[in-house]
This record gives sequence, C-alpha cells and structure tokens, in this order.
Amino acid sequence: MARFAPKNTLPALGGLLGAALLIGYAPAAAEGAMRGLSACGRVILPAVFPFLAVSVFLAGAPGGAGLAALLSGVMRYCFRLPAAAAPALLMSWIGGYPAGAKTLAELRRQGALTARETEEAAPVLIYSGPAYMAGVVGGRIFGSTVVGIFLFLCQLAAGLLLGRLFAWGRPLPPKGSRLRSSPKTEPAAVLLVRSVGSAASSAVNICAFVVLLSAFAEVFSACGLFPLLERGVAFLTRGGIAGEVAHCFFTGLLEICAGSALAAELPPTEAGKILPFLLSFGGLSVCCQVSACFGEEPLSWGKLLWGRLLHGLFTALLAVPWLKRAVLPAMTGAAVPAFSVGRMLWGSGAMVLLCLLLTVGLLIGILLLPAIVSIEVNYFGKSADDMFDLTSAYFGDEAATELKDVYYDYAVENPFYFLEYAMGYSIYQQKLREAEDICGASFDLRSFHETYLNIGPTYFNISMPIMDEWISEHK
Repeated sequence: MARFAPKNTLPALGGLLGAALLIGYAPAAAEGAMRGLSACGRVILPAVFPFLAVSVFLAGAPGGAGLAALLSGVMRYCFRLPAAAAPALLMSWIGGYPAGAKTLAELRRQGALTARETEEAAPVLIYSGPAYMAGVVGGRIFGSTVVGIFLFLCQLAAGLLLGRLFAWGRPLPPKGSRLRSSPKTEPAAVLLVRSVGSAASSAVNICAFVVLLSAFAEVFSACGLFPLLERGVAFLTRGGIAGEVAHCFFTGLLEICAGSALAAELPPTEAGKILPFLLSFGGLSVCCQVSACFGEEPLSWGKLLWGRLLHGLFTALLAVPWLKRAVLPAMTGAAVPAFSVGRMLWGSGAMVLLCLLLTVGLLIGILLLPAIVSIEVNYFGKSADDMFDLTSAYFGDEAATELKDVYYDYAVENPFYFLEYAMGYSIYQQKLREAEDICGASFDLRSFHETYLNIGPTYFNISMPIMDEWISEHK
C-alpha cells in the first residue's frame, strides 16, 4: 500500500478544489472561458502563431546562426550564456512571450544547448512582443503607439538588467562556445512544414492555458477571492491601486490578455500604474505557456517565477515615473515643463543603449566594427576575404565565415553608414572622460546623463557646448 504523504496530496487537493469552484460557479467559468476564446481569436493566434513558426524555422535554418551572431556578445558578456542561445534572444525580442522559449526548446532538442543552459536562459528571455506592445497596449489602451514603443524599450532595458543580475557569479562562457550548428541540416521545405506543425501544437497549448486561466479569473471574482485581495492591495497602497484598477491587476497576474482587456476600460493614468509590471511579468498563463514549450522536461518554476517578478519590477521602476511625469500628462494636454513625449522616447532608447553598453561584444558587433569595415573596404579597398581576420577576432572563426560577407556587402551597399554613429559614440565618451577628469570628486554621473539626455536629438556642435557649460558649473 502506498504511504500517505501530505505533501504529495497537495496537487490532487488543488485539483479537487478547482473542480469544485468550476462546478459551483459554472456561469462565471463559462463567461471567463468565452472571454479567453475571444482573446485567442483576436490577439493570441494573430500575434503569436506566425512568430512561433518563424522561431522554429530560424532555430533550424542554416543561416540563422549568422543572423543571430550579432547578439552573441549580449549572450556571452551580459547573460553569461553560450552564443548558441542568441537565436532565442532574437526571437524573444521579435516574437514576444512564447517565441523565445520555443526557440530555446528547439535548440535543446537539436543539442545546441544543454538542459542546464536552457534552464538558466529561460527566465531571462521572456518579453512581450513589439507588435502586441505597440498595437494592443499602445494603440488600444493608451491611444498612442508611441507609448507602446516606450514600454517595449523599457522592457528591453529591464531584461538586460535582469540578465546581468542572474548572471552574477556565473563564469564567462569560453570563447570557443560560439554558435553551434545543428548536426543535421534539414531542407528548407521540410523545415518549413515541421515549423508550422510545431508552432500549431504550441499555439493550441497556449490557447488552452489562456481559456483555462480566464475561466478561473472569473471564478475567483465570483467567489469573493479577488475582491478580498483587492481590498488588501488598496489598503497597502493607501488607495493608489483600488477598485477596478486592483481587479485588473489581479486578473492580469493570472492571465495577461484578460488583464489587458480590462485595462483598456480604465483611464490611461490608472492603467499606467499597473501595466508596466504586468506586461513584463506576463501572468501565470505566460509561465504555463513557457513551461509547455519544453514538453516533458519542464523548467524550474521557482526560478521562472522569480525571474518574472524581478523583470516586472525593473520595468515598472523604469517606466512608471516617466508615464506619470511626462507621457500621460502630455496625452491629456497638461503642462509638462521638463519632459515631452519626444524626449521620453529618446530617453528610453538611451536606457536600452546604456544597458547594451554593458556588453562590449555587442557594441563592437553592431556599431564600431561596421564602421571599421567600412573604412577598410571603401578607403583601403580591402576584399571580403580580408574581413575574415577582423570579424573572427570578435565572433570566432565559425561565425566569421558567414559574417565577413555580411559586413563586406553592407559596407559596399551603405558606405560609411555606421561611421557617423561610431564617431558620435566616440565623441560622447571623450566628453564623458573630460568631465570626469575636470570635475574630479565633484563629478555627478547622474546629473551629467540627465543634462545630456534632456538636450534631445541634435547636432554635436549644439550639444557639446551645453555639456561644456555643465562641466564649468560642476568643476
């Protein structure tokens, strides 16, 4: 006879309690399920399924490694993960919540990543997609795609900070662990068919979680659990998050699409209090979707939830102050003396840039190296083969075989395009070092950056004199 263990009975008891709630509050459950089905048809399938198919195709395509190699520096220096995981980062930025996890699962299936590497990567490679952020969140909730893009940029910056935090104490992967190719390359037609089938299976699993948790969200509201939690959070926030805002918050914690639908009915100023956190956390539904991508080899839920909570917190810390002080007042026509929507986007882009500068490999790969190659090709007349040594010094021999032609072709088609950006970065760094040397102990990095970012996009012959004035005032 099996021995009774209370701990082992908790899942069964939870299942019985859930069944009882569904039976006792059947009308509410049916209404929630219908809302979930509606969300799948209007949002999930159109926004997620195409990216799932592309993510599987990219993970197995012969040229996918070369494309994702541009992000290998981020994986290695920021996340302290093998460059083989770079396609997952690319797809998580492009495709949103489940696409990155689906790519990770595919890379593990191919043997490009180990189970341990996959478990370390999954909690930090989950983002809400730009299409959803700009179209649904920005367009439908805030009435401005600019706000959606701003929130997406804040989420990227928060993700880079989260990745660096989770990588604390983790050794730098050896340089030889560059993008590893799949041992067997499938024909493009076969890969496309398998990608669509795999994406369809994942999309069905995702929609199933959305429908289930949407039903439970309505049940929890009907049975009084959500109203009780809403009163508690209203007390803790001194009324800052109360009523419909609190109800939207707890619904979003369970299922983000349902929470976003409720947020669309709130005033933008109220929705802005909770959406930055919810969109990066993703809700319990997203955690289930990510876990479902790995099939019979599930992830550690503790690390997954911890990563989601921290990502939501970091995004809220970056986004909410800007939303309260600049974005939403500007939308309502209120006076905003020190901020504007244009500066908000400039500042959010700068936040992402500053986070990316934590990774030397990426900076060289997308900014300085193209500028150097452009000079070598267009001024010194070097060939594509001459670019091998230059690119292999930063990306390794395997990636350089493909990247040398990419960099060469781009330098020929767009001569000196990156040179102005590289020069701009160099001028900025020179001014920063000058300020540190002249100001000495009185140098205030935060004040320096605030002054620089508040200038906005302009010419250096305008911005540099302003920074010279700042240096004179603070030396």
